[in-house]
Amino acid sequence: MATSDAAAPSARAFVGVGSNIRPEENVLGALALLERNPGIRIVGVSTFYRTPALPAPGASEASVEAAPDYLNGVVELRTVLDAGTLAVALEETEAALGRVRTAERYASRTMDLDLLLFLSPAPLRTSGVSHGETAPPPHPEIRTRAFVAVPLLELAPDLLLPPDGTPLKNIADAFPGAGGQAEVTLTKRIRERFLTE
Repeated sequence: MATSDAAAPSARAFVGVGSNIRPEENVLGALALLERNPGIRIVGVSTFYRTPALPAPGASEASVEAAPDYLNGVVELRTVLDAGTLAVALEETEAALGRVRTAERYASRTMDLDLLLFLSPAPLRTSGVSHGETAPPPHPEIRTRAFVAVPLLELAPDLLLPPDGTPLKNIADAFPGAGGQAEVTLTKRIRERFLTE
């Protein structure tokens, strides 16, 4: 982290990472690019799962079966960036890996980085006026996708989701599993590369 940011309070952010085009290469590439940002530090890596691509509405069975599987996981960051600046950094990382956003929501992609949750440090108060940024709401897929909720729970087992304080454990436990096959060897390699003592 840059020296100028050393004294700044850091936020805790969780980012969903997914790819189904050269996924092993692109997941490692995305995390390497994020790590180079002086305002971002990777502090946690969930298990990554190989999950089937989600079917587009009305898609034929053959086209669904032909779509390559995704690698999906969650990383935890400490960052001195605000939520908006972090979101831009995630989009720039996607673009650097060849992601081209189109109207097709279910298209294959080199990289998908979703800001799942941004927990700001306690705001400073002067004369009763808060100077902290309002954090964005949690990503809606935390409540609807096993491959988001289960890896997130691994990193934040006691998390209560704002704004209503729903325990993340309750959400994750409602799914029958993680939605895919755990990639143990790849996860170990990612952790060895990006997590430092």
